[in-house]
Amino acid sequence: MRSWLPSAAVTKGPTLKEAWSSVPKWQKTWIACWCLWLIVPALVGYVVLTNQQIRNREQAVARHAARVDPTKNDAVVTKLELAPPAGHEHDPPATRVETGIYVTRIPKYSIVDSSWHVDFYIWFSWHGSEINPSETFKIVSGEISSKVLMRKTDEGDKHYALYRVNAEITKTFDISRFPRDEHVLSIVIEDQGLQLYQMVYTTNGAASELSSRVDVPGYVVRGKETVVKPHTYKTSMGDPSLPVDYKATYSDFVMAITIARPTWGVFFKMFLPMYLAVALALVGLFVTGPAERLGLVSTALFVAVINGMTVNTMIPDTGATTLADIISGIGYAAIGQTIIQTIFYGRYFEDRTTNGHAAMFFDRSTFVVLAVEVVVLNVGVLKAASG
Repeated sequence: MRSWLPSAAVTKGPTLKEAWSSVPKWQKTWIACWCLWLIVPALVGYVVLTNQQIRNREQAVARHAARVDPTKNDAVVTKLELAPPAGHEHDPPATRVETGIYVTRIPKYSIVDSSWHVDFYIWFSWHGSEINPSETFKIVSGEISSKVLMRKTDEGDKHYALYRVNAEITKTFDISRFPRDEHVLSIVIEDQGLQLYQMVYTTNGAASELSSRVDVPGYVVRGKETVVKPHTYKTSMGDPSLPVDYKATYSDFVMAITIARPTWGVFFKMFLPMYLAVALALVGLFVTGPAERLGLVSTALFVAVINGMTVNTMIPDTGATTLADIISGIGYAAIGQTIIQTIFYGRYFEDRTTNGHAAMFFDRSTFVVLAVEVVVLNVGVLKAASG
């Protein structure tokens, strides 16, 4: 019977241990130093970048909490500032005006333009005929585009007014964690002339609401809060009837709408080209020709740069470092290391007849270390930013 087995035994290649033992000492030292060159900066970067994102997230949470905390204000409000100016100590108590807002839609939202638009209903209910807060309210850090009186009733000294308002509000967005960001969109109502000692807003939080049509593309609406808090201006505005050091304090009605990124879809849509570019650069480590390697990593770098430029058009040019900049920077660094490795490969490891095992270890160690670093850095930074 004819045997189908090969007549000669299959020759096995050397094990990794045997291959490593055949590498000259100077090349072993070179590869070890190269791995340290890759690992040490990555470890330092991991600690610095994750701590930075944790700090950014904690600061954002604190700012958001302060926005709806009646005990915290842009300026420190003292008892002296809450008191009426000289000559008004015996004025009647401030008129209490119950106020509420119903937001119908947010038609425009732009981080790049540092603004957002909102349509809402606002109502005022008060007693007395000395003031009419429904005609003198304004939006802090915003401008009313249109204001339509929908309903007004006067029953003795009891008054009620309902307006529909369209406004554009300026907001400096915190983009440090973009695109894993969350924001508080605040509608701040303040009277144009009546100070806190003359009029104070009150609110029934349950009455103010958001329509189901309120939608911000790329975000989910987490909820809303309403609060009334004092706001002090740091000047007497040159009024000759007031002391030079007097600071006018007004009552502010605030509705704060919290929005946040719902999923990772937007993030991966933005950075998929970057991750593919890094993968292309790492695959280039298995190409034997230095010229071919350089062609692959150059293409990867080109794709990464174009992706980074595209992402930058989505945020304002504030000079601040964002999470998007960090993710792009990790990609640039990984691709840059493959370019440096390609140069060294061509200088010291291209001749595989004498350096075949050394070249293999140089390529494999670079691939493993960079692949692990890219994954760990991305996961660590994103987890720190997202909480």
